[in-house]
Amino acid sequence: MENMEMERDKDVLEILLQEAGLDRESSLEAHLGADSVVILREKFRPWQLVRTLEDLSEVLAGLLERFDTAARETEGQEFLVDPALLEKAGIAPDALLDIQAYDGEIYITEAQLPEQAAELLRLARLPEAGLRRLLASDTLL
Repeated sequence: MENMEMERDKDVLEILLQEAGLDRESSLEAHLGADSVVILREKFRPWQLVRTLEDLSEVLAGLLERFDTAARETEGQEFLVDPALLEKAGIAPDALLDIQAYDGEIYITEAQLPEQAAELLRLARLPEAGLRRLLASDTLL
């Protein structure tokens, strides 16, 4: 069964590469993120690079729209942590929180966003309160 799935995955990848105008002889580079894979040509002609930047911009806009919609949907929902507990832990009261549960216990820490991601979210002007709630949740966007 696993072999059949691998064959199907290869077929899907082959079709996607063909749709993008790439073939087996194309030199490609893959950028692996924590939750994503981006496959690009290794070298671009200027017009190809412009088109690719436009495509990536559309993907980014769509992802930010998802984030914005989800953040706005959380308006009015509150998850409060006693400010005295945050202070005791050395966490600012307005910090983004990362909340995890393990073996029946809840762990609250300050969320550590990579600076580039934090700057992108600031530039997108997402509602801050909704953003805090989303980052503290396990919501699928």
